[in-house]
Amino acid sequence: MKIYILLLFLIVCIIASTLLTVDPVSADNATCEKGWETRGEKCVPCDDICKTRINEHYVYDPAESSANNCECKCEDGYKVHFEKDFTGMRYVTYCKKMTDEPEEENCDNYCKTTIGENAEHVIVEGDYPDCVCEECEKDWTMEEQGCVSCEDICQKEGSHYVYDPEESYTNMCFCKCENGYESDWDDSGNKICNKVECPENSQNVSDLTGSSLPSDDRKLNRDCYCEEDYITSFGTCIKKEPGTEEYYIDPGVKEITVGGKTEFSLKKKEFGRYTTISSDNIKWDVTYQKSINPRIPGKVAEIGAIDGNGEFTSKNIGTCIVTAEIDGTRVKAYVTVKCGEDVEGDLNEILRLYKNRIPKGQLWRDFDTLVNSYYDNAYARYYAHFLDNRLDDPPDAGFYNNMLSLAGYKIYDDWACGSYQAKVLEFLNNIQSNPDECTLLNNYDFGPIEGRCGRHHAVVIYPKGTDWKTEGTVLDPWPSQSPEYVPISKWGYAPVAGESQQTFREYPTYPIDSDSISTSMAELCNRMDDVQMEAMELTWKFADTIVGLVLCPLDLQITDSEGRRLGMLADGSMAYEIPLSYIWNTPAGETENYWYFELNSNTLDPYNFELTGIDDGPFELLWVSSEDKEIMYYGEQSIKKGEIVTISIDPENPNAPLILPNGSEIQPTLLKPVTDITSPSPSPTMPEGAAGLVGESRTVIPGGTVSVPVILENVEDIGSLNFNVTYDSSVINIDRVDKGSLLSGISFVVNPNETGIIRFGFATIDGVSGTGPVGYIVCDAVGSDGSYTPLTISGVEATDSSGNPVTLQTTNGSVTIDSDRIIGDSNGDGVITELDALAALRMSVNLMEEDLILDMDQDRRVTAKDALAILSIAVRGR
Repeated sequence: MKIYILLLFLIVCIIASTLLTVDPVSADNATCEKGWETRGEKCVPCDDICKTRINEHYVYDPAESSANNCECKCEDGYKVHFEKDFTGMRYVTYCKKMTDEPEEENCDNYCKTTIGENAEHVIVEGDYPDCVCEECEKDWTMEEQGCVSCEDICQKEGSHYVYDPEESYTNMCFCKCENGYESDWDDSGNKICNKVECPENSQNVSDLTGSSLPSDDRKLNRDCYCEEDYITSFGTCIKKEPGTEEYYIDPGVKEITVGGKTEFSLKKKEFGRYTTISSDNIKWDVTYQKSINPRIPGKVAEIGAIDGNGEFTSKNIGTCIVTAEIDGTRVKAYVTVKCGEDVEGDLNEILRLYKNRIPKGQLWRDFDTLVNSYYDNAYARYYAHFLDNRLDDPPDAGFYNNMLSLAGYKIYDDWACGSYQAKVLEFLNNIQSNPDECTLLNNYDFGPIEGRCGRHHAVVIYPKGTDWKTEGTVLDPWPSQSPEYVPISKWGYAPVAGESQQTFREYPTYPIDSDSISTSMAELCNRMDDVQMEAMELTWKFADTIVGLVLCPLDLQITDSEGRRLGMLADGSMAYEIPLSYIWNTPAGETENYWYFELNSNTLDPYNFELTGIDDGPFELLWVSSEDKEIMYYGEQSIKKGEIVTISIDPENPNAPLILPNGSEIQPTLLKPVTDITSPSPSPTMPEGAAGLVGESRTVIPGGTVSVPVILENVEDIGSLNFNVTYDSSVINIDRVDKGSLLSGISFVVNPNETGIIRFGFATIDGVSGTGPVGYIVCDAVGSDGSYTPLTISGVEATDSSGNPVTLQTTNGSVTIDSDRIIGDSNGDGVITELDALAALRMSVNLMEEDLILDMDQDRRVTAKDALAILSIAVRGR
């Protein structure tokens, strides 16, 4: 028995020892070690606990666990996922295997997982995990297998059933019988589609062949169409007879703002029925395109374009005709493309552009040429002073230009008043027809005006709805040979008072009834008979003409060998007795007169001139014959009131003297236009108004420094520009390149570091417009006296702000090293300007290093007095 008791004791000890091994409890016997957790009175491994929580992919997470606390996680390659159970009332959690591209936990992915492959058109609502995936988009409906298309649903309804999208809505499909069929019930009470029986001379749409339906004029209803050669009329099909149809375009007349679009359609009227013709059968075209600008020919005027569907796109301002052709019939619609009206006109901007775009006359170019040779040619100096006086005293400049033109110097033809008027009209026409600028003329009219019995021409611009005779602004470059403008009340050729002779001629742009502006010439022209007016017009056509000017406080009377008179008589009246002649008197104050005359030089006898002083003062006389083109000038002489000066002008004896009141004789000085003066050739220039890149020319003393501008001229919307300037490095050395004022605030980069070449570039999204310097090349003269280098512009690549290519003409510059510079020319540009005067003034107060080239009075210093002398020359030379 003792043996049995001993064996039993040993067995109990072994069991107790085993239990202590599988149930590790801490010393106080209260908690389990890490990796174990208490379950009842036992410690259970965390691995077993985690597997029972979700599924076999849920494993123990030792990093997050602690003693007697098991934390679990999805094993690698799996993630926690939530999903509603079969009741839809609660969520179940499990470890879901991750794909190569893990899906974001959101309702879109949840619905795709729940519904399956037919979830593409499901409407997803709610926030994850509270997702709702119960409805489908329009044209789809929710079935057990997910979203099913309504077309598939309707096909199951039976033969000839089709989906009806107009009656359907979200998650709900409605079906209907296809065209040619109608709903009915069979004998068993099932809904079916039966074929519609169509009336006489028509056929069911389901019996029609071809890819498209017949024209609308054959359509009775959705199910039936009239047979070929029949059309519908009041619900029946009637036989179509030739010539019964009438086509027209809708709309027939259309006004559209430039840049806009509009749609045209072709309509047919037949038997009282109006139908729209499909564009598939129509040939659309745009013809008779006419720009609002009369100088743009119809062949190049692109007012708009139309596509095959009848959509018209306007491009430029003007008129055109839209045509539609079908079955040999062609019909028209009339289109006017106008400027936008949402922006107010801007007269100030028009006047600014006028000053910028209308060029100065040839006389100004002559003056610039003379200044360049002022110190090299004695006659050039004399003629420069003469020309300076003409340009300084309008309308002297205009008269003198006309003299040269009539004398046969054709280069001056473009600057006569009629030619200048054409330039101004072209300028305004170009603004009016430019879609980007046309709004400047909103609420303004303009047109040509003429005066002096039709011999002077200008342009007037004025607010619409006002009287141009009082509210107009006259654009008249001719008197000063430069783009000047004045209120019409101050226009020297049209004082608004009394009877009228000045007229506004009808102009194609704005047809306006002719009206008139008063002038002091009214009585003069009214007294001319038809023969005299015809003779005056004929003087313009003569090949041989004597033309001249008298600038003075005096009256002029001309008498021919037969005693016929032209000009002012003693009683203050005007005589026009000499045939084929013309005289023009322009008062300039109470006692000043400008006399301009034209005489037929095909005569054997001289013309006797009598000049009577109406006040004390200086006067000038000059005349020229077109036969020899020699300009006879008698200088500035003096006369007193009541004194008489005489001269006998004879083309055969051009050197006839001017007889002064005291009996002394003044011999004429022969003047020659610049075209006949031998002088250094000016640098080549671009055509007037052309957009271009210009390098200027400068002269510098040996060892000196000079700044040479590179200028953009007449450009609009330049967005980017690259170009190079090459030079002879043995003549100049580049010190630096400064940014020009035209590029203020614009990104500008220059590379002057390569010998013999400078590379320029700039870019701006706003675009650069106008004229101004882009850079200044500051260089040192390293060559010998007399050496020269061209500044050659190359590699020009320009675009506008939209990236479209822009063509720029180029004019090369130069640097000449010369120890003999022009006195008064500080920057070596060959022209004395206000900048030279400013330089002298800065030198006088020690803000610049003194340069005795500006010492005008030769007192060996530069003072404000020298600056004044330079400024006087510069102002006269403008």
